[in-house]
Amino acid sequence: MGVKVTVISTSPDKKEEAIDNLGADSFLVSRDQNQMQGAMSTMDGIIDTVFAVHPLMSLIGLLKSQGKLIMVGAPNKPTNFFIIVGYVYFSPLF
Repeated sequence: MGVKVTVISTSPDKKEEAIDNLGADSFLVSRDQNQMQGAMSTMDGIIDTVFAVHPLMSLIGLLKSQGKLIMVGAPNKPTNFFIIVGYVYFSPLF
């Protein structure tokens, strides 16, 4: 379909599975600041399947202008989203 798929994970150990078994085009380790910085503003969309509370700003930074972040995992803690000038800011409620 012409879509380039990048898997983003906190674990570099998942790279082989993502590329060889799942057919991803590329892989990013979200804890590697150099990799994340190199991918800034390169993605049209992200489907976030993480169900735990996690930082979203680093994911939002990967999106191109008008990019979409789709969250399909529900965090186990309530969350609060603020939309300011087209950006979504995430803040956990304690």
